[in-house]
Amino acid sequence: MTSRRAILAALLAAPLHADDPGTEVWELLASMAAALIEGDAGLFLRPFDPAIPGYQDFRASIYGLVRGWQIQSFIEPVENTGDARRRTLEVDWQMRLVSRGDVQQLIERRSAVKCSFEKQGKLWRVTSFEPRDIFAPPSAHVNFAHQR
Repeated sequence: MTSRRAILAALLAAPLHADDPGTEVWELLASMAAALIEGDAGLFLRPFDPAIPGYQDFRASIYGLVRGWQIQSFIEPVENTGDARRRTLEVDWQMRLVSRGDVQQLIERRSAVKCSFEKQGKLWRVTSFEPRDIFAPPSAHVNFAHQR
């Protein structure tokens, strides 16, 4: 799975210059998408500032999603703005979810996701992330093959 992370990070960072502060943020977001593919909720959540409103509910959603579903996660850059201390990214985030309990249950999701990052010390932290419902675990009562 590490090669997927490297490829995803390289694809997202390619259009940027190495000294562009946006490069670090794109690479961080790519590593977050890769963490979902790897089923590692903790790694996905690591960059989040736990002080953001609704963090505990979001955290529970991410753990529930990873626990019940295998995730294919694709992000396509739309916008990367800001400076060396604050960045705002917008991406087209697509996910394909396959139930760990029933491999024939497939759900596809897609949303424009906007997230803000702030440099705290040497690390970038996610300070806002919307919409969050794309990452909610599907209901146990979902009985259809595709959800959009």
